[in-house]
Amino acid sequence: MAPKSFVLGTTFPDNLEKIFTHVQAGDEVVLDLSNTTFLSPYAVCGIYLLVSQWKNDGAKITVTPPVSMDCRNYLDRVHFFGMLQEKKLALINPPIRRVSETNQADVLFELTWIGEPKSVQKILTDRLWPIFITKGFNDDLTGFVVWVIGELCDNAFVHARVPGKDPFGAFICVQSYSNPRPNIQLAVGDLGKGIRASLAESKNFSGLKDDREAMLTAMRPGVSSWTHREGQRRGNGLTDVLKIALGSSSERDIRSVSGRIWLRGGRLGRAADEGTLDGTLVGLRLFADKVDKASREEIEHALDRV
Repeated sequence: MAPKSFVLGTTFPDNLEKIFTHVQAGDEVVLDLSNTTFLSPYAVCGIYLLVSQWKNDGAKITVTPPVSMDCRNYLDRVHFFGMLQEKKLALINPPIRRVSETNQADVLFELTWIGEPKSVQKILTDRLWPIFITKGFNDDLTGFVVWVIGELCDNAFVHARVPGKDPFGAFICVQSYSNPRPNIQLAVGDLGKGIRASLAESKNFSGLKDDREAMLTAMRPGVSSWTHREGQRRGNGLTDVLKIALGSSSERDIRSVSGRIWLRGGRLGRAADEGTLDGTLVGLRLFADKVDKASREEIEHALDRV
């Protein structure tokens, strides 16, 4: 039987959402990146999670690296190929010449696995914060990015609590760009149970009809599958991230299992059903010259318009 082949487009890549799918145990799967010339942090995290999902399905996976040497070397420098090989997730064919030890100037923060909650703040404050300051980003922007990633990682660890399975942890990737003006793109992903299943643990949210409705519900203030525990008030993580995205005229994509919600030009929208990726993947683009928070009223208005 011929291998199942999934070919990605050139930039972002264009058809990333459409190839999110499950495969069968024993399948031979080829993920073909040969035409790809650019990958955002959202795409890097998404592709890595997809390969991990296929591995969990029991497939034998081969990844064909980009023909573009710029794209291939960038993927190596953000440790994408290294992570695939270290976790024994896929065969890289044709093999690549490792360049990770060379110039790192275009890498802000490589694909990184955070395996436990207590590691989050140490990684963010000891590693990410100094990198941002060295690159010349101001304290306000750095603080926002570090805080956002911390909130999203917290959500990922909640979603990763799947009965009978060890917590999977969270993956993060961050990159800076200059076009159309200086901006930061970040992604946080996990292969947990997803937002809908997490919210369904509370009887208040057991009747959500699909993953997109669950994501929109989770963005409203105070919504959480957790009750008040140990004096902690929970349920504002995604809301606060949305406040920053709206207040900063940013762009955002969030997908959970089979649903996706996007933010462009200050407006939220629901994407058509596009494949299935277990867990949750969040991408955020913040422009360095405008970092602010929207009001609660603006959040409610944006959600009511979807």
